[in-house]
Amino acid sequence: MHLIEVIIMHSEDDNEKTAAAAANGLKLYSEKREAQHGKFLLEIVEVNFYNLVTKLPRILHGTG
Repeated sequence: MHLIEVIIMHSEDDNEKTAAAAANGLKLYSEKREAQHGKFLLEIVEVNFYNLVTKLPRILHGTG
């Protein structure tokens, strides 16, 4: 699991302080990433999600 995925999970935490800190971190990371590489955080998340979805059948069948 990538660090960005952990931060995304924490942005939905029940603890408001944790969720706010993670959301702020995501915002800052997204802005920095866009400025440096011209890619949005959403693009990264979409690619990771697509990769997981394509691996899911192998994971469920124990061959991945």
